[in-house]
Amino acid sequence: MAKVKFLIFTLFFLQSIQCFSADSTGIKAKLKKCYELNKRRDITLISEAKSLIPIAKSYPDSDLAVRVYTLIGRGFMNSANFDSCARYFDLAIKNLSSSVTADAKGKLYIGLGWYKFQKGNENEALSYTVKAYDNFKVAKDSLSMANALANMASLVETMGQFGKALEYKKKALDIYRLKNDTLGMLKSLNNIGGNFMNSDDALLAIKYLNDAVKVGKNYYKTPLFATIYANIAYCQLVLGNQDEIAKATDSMFSTIKAIGYNHEIGKAYFYKAYLLSKANNKNEAVIYADSSAKYIIADNSTHTKANYFKLLTDLYYANNQLDKALDMSILRDSILNQAIDSSNAMAFARKAVDFELNNSKAEIDALKQLSESQAKQVQSQRQIIGLIIAIVIIFITAFLLTFYLFRKSKLAEKAIQVQNLVVANQNKELKKQNELQLMTIGIVGHDLRGPLASALTMKQLMINMLQAGKIDECIHLANLHFDGLNRIHILSNNLVQWVLSAQSGINLNFSEIQVLDLVAKVSNGFTSELKDKNITFQNKVALGTLIYADASSVETILRNVIQNAIKFTPVGKKITITSLPCDSNPDFRIISVIDEGQGMPTDILEKLNSGKRMITVGTKGEKGNGLGLIMIQTLLSLNNGKMEISSELGVGTSFSVLFPINETK
Repeated sequence: MAKVKFLIFTLFFLQSIQCFSADSTGIKAKLKKCYELNKRRDITLISEAKSLIPIAKSYPDSDLAVRVYTLIGRGFMNSANFDSCARYFDLAIKNLSSSVTADAKGKLYIGLGWYKFQKGNENEALSYTVKAYDNFKVAKDSLSMANALANMASLVETMGQFGKALEYKKKALDIYRLKNDTLGMLKSLNNIGGNFMNSDDALLAIKYLNDAVKVGKNYYKTPLFATIYANIAYCQLVLGNQDEIAKATDSMFSTIKAIGYNHEIGKAYFYKAYLLSKANNKNEAVIYADSSAKYIIADNSTHTKANYFKLLTDLYYANNQLDKALDMSILRDSILNQAIDSSNAMAFARKAVDFELNNSKAEIDALKQLSESQAKQVQSQRQIIGLIIAIVIIFITAFLLTFYLFRKSKLAEKAIQVQNLVVANQNKELKKQNELQLMTIGIVGHDLRGPLASALTMKQLMINMLQAGKIDECIHLANLHFDGLNRIHILSNNLVQWVLSAQSGINLNFSEIQVLDLVAKVSNGFTSELKDKNITFQNKVALGTLIYADASSVETILRNVIQNAIKFTPVGKKITITSLPCDSNPDFRIISVIDEGQGMPTDILEKLNSGKRMITVGTKGEKGNGLGLIMIQTLLSLNNGKMEISSELGVGTSFSVLFPINETK
C-alpha cells in the first residue's frame, strides 16, 4: 500500500514538473498576448490561440484548456464566423471542472453571453452575462466586472430598459477610469453615446462619442472605431449637419481600410449615398444605396438593421426609386415582426409600372403611324402642307402634355400607396402591442390572486393557534407562511419576465423538460391550499417523462390546471396527476390532472372545450374569472400543444394537456 502511494505521489510530482516546464516556455506570455488581441478585436487572435491547442489537449478539464478554447471562440466571433465560434465554446464547456478558476469561467460565460446576443437570444445572453459577473466578483477582477456590466447594459437596452442600461454603462465607465483602462473607457463612452442616441438626444450622444474619439486615438485601427464614427454620422444625420456627416463618413472609410475588412461598410455606403443625394447627384446616390442595402441585408446582427432599412426607404423614395423603397420598407417590417403581404404589395407596384411602360410604347407606335401618314399626304397634297403641319404640332403638344400629367399622377398615386402601407403597418403593430398588454394584466391578476389568498388564510390560522396556545404548531405554520411568501416572490419575478417577453413579442425558449420535477415544483406552491381542504395530492408522473416545450409556459399551464382542480375538489378528496403516451399520436405525451370533484354537465363541458370563457365558483366559494383557460389556450398554441377535458357528474374531472416530445419541424 505504501509503495502504491509513493508511486502516485511520484507521478503527480513529475506531472507538476512538466506543467511548470511547459509554462516556462511561454504559455503565460502567449495567453497574455491572446487576451490583448481579443481586447483589440484583432482577428489574428484565432491563429495565435490555435497554436495552444496541443497543450490544451494534453491537460483536459483544466483552467488552461478552458481559456484556450474560449479565446479561439472569441476570435471567430470577432470575425463573425458564428458556427466555428459555437464549436469552440462547446469545447470550453466540456472542459469545465472544479479545478477551473472563477476568472476562466467568467471569461467563458461573458463570451457565451455576447454570442447569444449576436444570435438574438437576449434572455440566454443576460443569464450567461450575470454568471460571468458573479465569477469575476469571486475572482476580484474589477476590470472584467466592468466588461460584464457593459454587456449587461447592452442586453437590458434591447429589452427596452434604457434607464437601467445607462446605470450599468456609467458604473462600468467609473471602473475603467479608476483603473485607467483606455479601451474600456472607449467602449463605455461609445455605449453611453448609443444610449442617448436611442433616446433621441443626439447632442448629448455626440458629446460622449467625441470624447470616445479623443480617448481612443491609439485604437484607431479597430472595428470599434468604425462603429463610433457610424454612430456619430447617425446623430449628425438627425441634426441635419451635412459637413459633419461627411467628416464622419470619411473617417469610417479610413478605419475600414486600415483594419482590412468590411466592418460597418454598409453604413458607410449609406451615408455616402445620403450626401450624394443632397448634392442632387441622384445616379451615384442610388449606386451607393444599392451597395449599402447589400451589406446591411447580409449583416448577421439584427439590432441595427431596422433603423438603416428605414433610412434606405426614405433615401430611395427621395430619389424616385419607389420599387426599392418598397423593398426596404418590407424588409424593415419583417424584422419588426409585422405581418405584411409583401408579395401582393410588390406585385401591385410592379403591375403599375408595367402599365405605364405599355402605355408609353402604344403611344410611340401611334405617333409613328401618324408620321408615316402625314408623309404620304405631303407628297400628294403639297398645297395644304402648312395647315397639316400646324394641326400635327397642336395635336402632339396636347398629347405629350396629357401623357406627362397622367404619368405624374401615377407616380404620385404610387407614393401615396407606399405611405399608406407604412401607416397601416404601424397601426397593426400598435394593435398587437395593446393586445399583449391586456393579456399581461390578466396574467398578473390571475397568477398572483391564488398565492396571496393562501397567505391571508395562513394568517388567520396562525392567529387561531396562538390564541389556543399551540406555539409549536404556530411556528411550523409560520415557516409554511414564509415559504408561501417566497413562492410569491418567485412568481412575481416570473411575471416580470412574462411582461418583458410580452412587450417584445413573447420570446419562448424551447428545451427538453423533466415533467416529474416540474410537477413537484408546481405542487409545492399549493401546500397550504391542499392542507386547508385536506386534499391528498398524488404525483404519478413516470420517472424520465420528457416533453419539448418552453418551461415557463408549461409551469404556468400546470399551475392554473392544478389550482382549478383544488377549487372544485371537496374537502378530504384526492387529486392525481399522471403522464401517458398519446395513442392517436406517438409524438405527443399526455399530462392529466384528475380530481374527485363534483364534475360538470355536458353543456358546460362543451363550452370549455370550445374555449369559451366561464365564470366559476369552487367548493368553498373560491371565485374565478375565466382568464386561466384563455391563458392555457394561448400558451398551448405557442408551444404546439393541445387541450382535452372530460368530466362526469358526481365523479370528477380529468383536464389533459398534450405536448410534443421532440422539436416540431
